[in-house]
Amino acid sequence: MRSFLTLAFVATIFSTALAADVAGSTSVPRGTVVPVLLAQELRQGGMSAGSVGSSANLRLTVAQDVIVKNQVIVKAGDAVDAQFSSAMNVNPGITMHAVNTITVSVQDAVNFCGYSLHLTGQFSAQGSVKSGMFGAKVKDAVIPKGTVFLASTDRVENKVCSVKTTAAPAPIPTGAMTPSAM
Repeated sequence: MRSFLTLAFVATIFSTALAADVAGSTSVPRGTVVPVLLAQELRQGGMSAGSVGSSANLRLTVAQDVIVKNQVIVKAGDAVDAQFSSAMNVNPGITMHAVNTITVSVQDAVNFCGYSLHLTGQFSAQGSVKSGMFGAKVKDAVIPKGTVFLASTDRVENKVCSVKTTAAPAPIPTGAMTPSAM
């Protein structure tokens, strides 16, 4: 009986060591870039309420695997939580001028193990309405479908569930949207 318990204990340690090799943990430095993909267009119309929708309808995912110290910490397609807001400022007078803004604030990425990485990044687009005696000029605030936001971790994240890889980190996507200076 005693040898059976010893064998079971050794088998448990061995299987734990194998699992640690497959899914380990790593420390993620502050400022690690996480490319985030917008799967739908966001639009705030210049003359109306627009079609921004609600935060429940905002679908964001990680755009590509993020690799830190030969460990994948989030995979392409992992979920990203974000909030958005819209605002319109109107300056009445002889000619009316209104500026409409939509802002997306990235908050968290939930990786394949269920670990939440705290992210930061605000991304905005502006539109306008200028009207006068001879008509109006309208420009909607639009963030197109397929836009990649470059969010980043806002603190050091310790013991993040990760998977070993031999792949090199992918380059940052060209044309990605950097955080807005608000």
